[in-house]
Amino acid sequence: MKKLSIKIKDLFAYLQIDNTQYEIVQHVTNNIYVQTPTGELTPILGYVKKCNNKIINITLENKTSFKCSENHIVIDNGNQVVAKYATAVLTLDGDQQIINREFVKYGDVYDISIGDPHLYVTPNNVIHHNTSLAKILVHDVLKCNYLYINASDENGIDTIRNKVSNFSQTKSFDGKVKVVILDEADGITAGGQQALRNLMESYSDYTRFILTANYKHKIITPLQSRCQSINLKPSIEQAVKRCVSILKQENIDLEDDQKKNFVDLIKNHFPDLRKTINELQKSVINGKLTIKHTQIDNAFIENIFNHVASKNTLNVRKVYIAGESVFQNDYTSLMKQLLEHVYITDLPDLKKKEMIAVIADHLYRAVFVVDHEINFFACLLTCEKVIS
Repeated sequence: MKKLSIKIKDLFAYLQIDNTQYEIVQHVTNNIYVQTPTGELTPILGYVKKCNNKIINITLENKTSFKCSENHIVIDNGNQVVAKYATAVLTLDGDQQIINREFVKYGDVYDISIGDPHLYVTPNNVIHHNTSLAKILVHDVLKCNYLYINASDENGIDTIRNKVSNFSQTKSFDGKVKVVILDEADGITAGGQQALRNLMESYSDYTRFILTANYKHKIITPLQSRCQSINLKPSIEQAVKRCVSILKQENIDLEDDQKKNFVDLIKNHFPDLRKTINELQKSVINGKLTIKHTQIDNAFIENIFNHVASKNTLNVRKVYIAGESVFQNDYTSLMKQLLEHVYITDLPDLKKKEMIAVIADHLYRAVFVVDHEINFFACLLTCEKVIS
C-alpha cells in the first residue's frame, strides 16, 4: 500500500487560494489529482475549513505521534470513530493502542475530500478510511466515474435538478457508464423523488443510479419500479458469529449459563445488528456478559392482556409504564411478546386472528412513530375493540 502525502500549502498555491481569506466551504474549479494507494489518479473534490477546532496530539504504542482535530475519523478496531473517543488507531503496523492523547491548541483544520473508496496512508503510517458498498461497486466492479450524494443532507428538489441533472445528462470521456449514488435515499423529499423519476429514464443510456435506504417503504413506488431491489440482510447465523467475534475481540467471557440468553437476545433484535451490539455492551459487567432480561416475564404480559380482555385498558397504561424496567422500555419487544401470548390464549380463532393483525399493524408503525409508548397504548385500545 502506497503512502499518500499532501502538502496543504502547495495545494493552496496551485489553486491560488489565499488561506488568510479562506471560506468555510471552498469547491475546486480546477481539478488537481493525487495518487491513490492503488496507483490511480483521483481528483480532489474540495476543501473544508473547520474553524476553532480542538487540536489534539495522539501518541500510539509504537511511539507514532500525530496531531489532528478531535473530530477527525480514524479506524478503531474496524470501526470509524472520531479521534477524541478512539481507543486504538489502524496503522500499517496493525491496530495500535492510544497511550496518550493531549490537548494542543484551538485552530483551523483543513480536510481534503477525495472521491475514492480505498484506504489512505498518510506519512505517519496512519490509515484513513473512505469506503462504502456503493462506492466499491462503482470503483472496483464498474470502474467508472460517479457522483456521490448524501441524501440525508442534500435531500431537496434543487439537488436533483442541479447536481444530479447536470452530472447525468453528459456522457463520460471514456465512453463508460456513469453512476449516481444517492445514499440514504429514503430521506429525499417527495418533490425530489418525483423529479428523479424522469432523470432515471431520460439518461439511462449512459448514467446508472444506485439508491441506498434503511426504509424501503419511504421510496415512492415509481422509483422502486425503476430499480432492481437488493435486500442486504445477514442470516441469523452470521449475526451470531459476528457477535461472538466481538466478544472474543473485547475479551468478554461468555459463560455456559449465559449462552441461551445470548442467543435469545440476538433473536429478539434480529436483523438490527447495531442494536444487538449496543444491548450486549450494556450487559457487560466486569468483563463478563450478564444478560438479565432476554424474555419479558410471562406474568407481566398476562396482566396486560387481562386488563385488555376485561375492557380495563385505560388503567393498564399505569401498569406497564410503572414496569418499564421489566422490558427495558422496549415497546417493540413488548408487542412481540404480547403477540406470542395472544397466539396461545383460548380466544376464538377469529378474534385471535384479528388481534394478531392489529398488533402486526402497530409493529409496522413502530418503525417511524415518534412516541413508542403511545403507539403501544393505541394498539391495546384497538385490541380491546376486537375482544368486545
